[in-house]
Amino acid sequence: MSQVKHSPMMRYGFAVLAVAVALLLTLLILPLSARTPFALFYIAVMLSAVYGGRGAGLLATALSVLTTAYFILPPKYSLKVGFEGVFMLAVFIFVALVISSLTEKVVGAEKSARLSGTQLSTTLMSIGDAVIATDAEGRIALMNAVAQTLTGWTLDEALGQRLEDVFRIINEQTREAVESPVAKVLREGTVVGLANHTLLLARDGKEIPIDDSGAPIRDEEGNITGVVLVFRDISEMKEADEKIRFHAHLLNEVEQAVVATDMEGRITYWNQFAEKLYGWQAVEVIGRNVLEVTPSDASREQAEEILTHLRRGESWSGDFQAQRRDGSVFPARVTDSPVYDADGKQIGIVGSSEDISERKRGEEARRLLAAIIQSSDDAILSKTLEGKVTSWNAGAQKMYGYTAEEAVGQHISFIIPPELEGQLKEILERIQLGERIEHLETLRVRKDGTRINVSVRISPVNDATGQVVGASSIARDITERMKTEQALRESEEHHRIVAETASDAIITIDERSEIIFVNRAAEGIFGYTVEEMQGQSLTLLMPDYLRHVHSAGFHRYLETGRKHISWQGVELPGLHKDGHEIPLELSFSEFIRGGERFFTGIARDVTERKLVEEKQAEVLAREQAARTQAELANRTKDEFLATLSHELRTPLTAMLGWTWMLRSTELDRQTRAQALESIERNVRAQAQLIEDLLDVSRIITGKLRLEVRPAELIPVIESALDTVRPAAEAKEIRLQVELDPTASHVLCDPARIQQVAWNLLSNAIKFTPKNGRVRVRLERVESHVEISVKDTGPGINPEFLPYVFDRFRQADSSTTRMHGGLGIGLAIVRHLVELHGGTARVESEGDGHGSTFTVALPLLAVSTNTVGEATEHALPDEKQATLENSLSLEGLRVLVVDDEPDARELLVVALGQSGARVNAVASAGEALELVAARETDVLVSDIGMPFEDGYMLIRKVRELEREHGAPEMPAVALTAYASETARAQALEAGFQAHLAKPIEPSVLIETISTLMKQKELNVKVEN
Repeated sequence: MSQVKHSPMMRYGFAVLAVAVALLLTLLILPLSARTPFALFYIAVMLSAVYGGRGAGLLATALSVLTTAYFILPPKYSLKVGFEGVFMLAVFIFVALVISSLTEKVVGAEKSARLSGTQLSTTLMSIGDAVIATDAEGRIALMNAVAQTLTGWTLDEALGQRLEDVFRIINEQTREAVESPVAKVLREGTVVGLANHTLLLARDGKEIPIDDSGAPIRDEEGNITGVVLVFRDISEMKEADEKIRFHAHLLNEVEQAVVATDMEGRITYWNQFAEKLYGWQAVEVIGRNVLEVTPSDASREQAEEILTHLRRGESWSGDFQAQRRDGSVFPARVTDSPVYDADGKQIGIVGSSEDISERKRGEEARRLLAAIIQSSDDAILSKTLEGKVTSWNAGAQKMYGYTAEEAVGQHISFIIPPELEGQLKEILERIQLGERIEHLETLRVRKDGTRINVSVRISPVNDATGQVVGASSIARDITERMKTEQALRESEEHHRIVAETASDAIITIDERSEIIFVNRAAEGIFGYTVEEMQGQSLTLLMPDYLRHVHSAGFHRYLETGRKHISWQGVELPGLHKDGHEIPLELSFSEFIRGGERFFTGIARDVTERKLVEEKQAEVLAREQAARTQAELANRTKDEFLATLSHELRTPLTAMLGWTWMLRSTELDRQTRAQALESIERNVRAQAQLIEDLLDVSRIITGKLRLEVRPAELIPVIESALDTVRPAAEAKEIRLQVELDPTASHVLCDPARIQQVAWNLLSNAIKFTPKNGRVRVRLERVESHVEISVKDTGPGINPEFLPYVFDRFRQADSSTTRMHGGLGIGLAIVRHLVELHGGTARVESEGDGHGSTFTVALPLLAVSTNTVGEATEHALPDEKQATLENSLSLEGLRVLVVDDEPDARELLVVALGQSGARVNAVASAGEALELVAARETDVLVSDIGMPFEDGYMLIRKVRELEREHGAPEMPAVALTAYASETARAQALEAGFQAHLAKPIEPSVLIETISTLMKQKELNVKVEN
């Protein structure tokens, strides 16, 4: 070859181009030439030296070193290379320098070329890779020493041989022959590399894994003159790769996340468990900084501090708050260590981590359990199968008196009474068999020697294999409970003895109303033996007419909890075995045992003690009335007070107005009659209002009593109709009456049922507009009779329906309401009906559709004779009620005592018009003077007066009579206090009659007349 003169730019530019082409081709075939990365750069250096001389060859060498170090040798894109890379670069530099040097001489002449070829051959012979060169026909022209060693052929033997005969290669997996790379290069004219898993079959049959590449050799015209094949033995590298894969497999199998980073913290390894634990795939995190992936926000600062220590070569282990890909955090146990290369230089960091959430929860659970055990009042301890104590909580120390230091290590027998050692032995034997001892009640001995009753639960303790290794016991001190139970047993025995010796009948029934217990005293009261009563229905001891009432009320109570009679001190008739009724005072109580309800009643025969009991009841009633008045005052509401004020002031306005006009104006007869009628109507309205308020008071205090007897409802309803008919006619309201005679017989208080009917009818007429219609119906419905009152009034809003029967509740309580009233009439209706064992209900389709009030009462099954008797008994009362006020008090001397002048004057005029001679005084002292003078036949006295009240007056009058042996003077008490307590107190003080203000003169005259007739009758009887 002759050397051609080229400019420096062209020479060095060619060198740069050659290196660039070599780099590009190497990068393209890098997977095939990873083990021989310098092959093409040798060619680039050689061509640069040939083309540009030694300087161009050196430039190509330098550029090749830089490019391979930065782009090919690991780590890529960095000029920092490992030991192996440094060695390879050194070899390359050496070879390249040799090539450059030799090429410079070859270009001068053919001799120089042959000399350069020899030097090149020598160089190839000395490099670490195996090199084989062939001619254009694929026959071997050159083999270096490494190639001879690997193939088993010497250069002399191989020269001129076909490459396939010397360089035999097969696929490691398929064992099939692999095409010769030389043939492929000659065919394609490009650089080629072997596929992975290629084995070289040496002459002696040895199989050597290799990595190679082939490149064409071209002349100056570009024609292929041969092929150079570079390959190397990768047995050690493959073995190292296998070890790496094996270790990687092992790391993937461990139940810990293993992560490796370089010194900058970039992740270089991420095993499968790390993917599972953190939620990141390896391909997603390789190359990322570990601080961006694993620490939580709270532990990032700690992670940076740990990384700083690791970079200094320090290991770290501890708990760490890690974070998953989804943002959830968890506690982790982390161990990090630095990684060093063969020269002892730190090249990275490797760490392992595991989720310790379960461990933390277990530790927390154990701490919580330990705290519970220590804080428990129960004695909790454990022991071995031999009975040696191994743990002792604070509850055990408190219960037994021994500290844990004193108890642990001792045999459990130190707290066992000597006589129970056999029991202890049996317990330990049962525990060894895996049995549990539940709720064993036994004795234990405290440190101070006292014995306590305990309830013990003992369980076996198993090891990890399920073998019983000990026992745990929980003991609770039941000494006090045992004492309580003993006291309860003694109390029950005492109560049984008391019940058997009691003079009252004690009866217990179940939910079926069957007698399950009855004491001996009941035999004397009811006439049955205990054996005859047990198992029978309680109705055995009731009159026929009460049995249905009892059954209905009892079943309603079981369903609703609403009582139909008082449970304390109620007076009802019982039935003796011989058929006669017994007056009884009954008290009831309820108790639950075993989930079943029972009822105990105490019945006392009050036949002989009724008068005494009545007096005691009157005293109690006065006390309860006083207390009730105080409670009632506390419950009074502003709205009620305002309404009450309105209802009281409205009649007073008319009364005062007409009174003023009567006194100050000359009125004609018609107007005067109208005035008197208005005054009387408003007085009666106020009287009814006061009576309703008193009924409410009796209801609240539970003192509303019924005088129950068989009665017919038709006369009762007709009487109520007669009372309201004038009001209906005034509003032109048509009264439609439908009364079924077969539904008339009930057990009731007729006066109270008439009050119920009157309230319902008055309410209907009040709310029914002019020309409306009110229908009252009496009918039988199964075992009840129903009284219904239907009107065509405005109806009731559905929201107010549940509150219709509540006290003081009105649908419209505003100052613009159309209808007056206190809202108590319907409350009285409901209570009276329920006292009779019945129900009251209301129906309305809403505003503008009217209302229907219905009262249901239990039907009384009686014979015709019974009804007739009841009717006859009712006749005298009815006749008495229809008497005209024509009674005469002619010549009777009446003494009136009242501190109120107006009231006193009214009585004087009213009694005087009946023919009485009336003396009126304002004080008790004046009255006593007239009584002492024996100028009085009848005393009429107010109760509330200054200095001395009516009670004090009558007591002194009776005392005077006893002193002089005079008969009792008839005396009538007048008072605004209309309660049952006030009436009882007046009668007890000595009055024969009690009248509540306001008083109708006719009633007072009738009362005085009755008392005088009674006095005359008594005188005749005595004579």
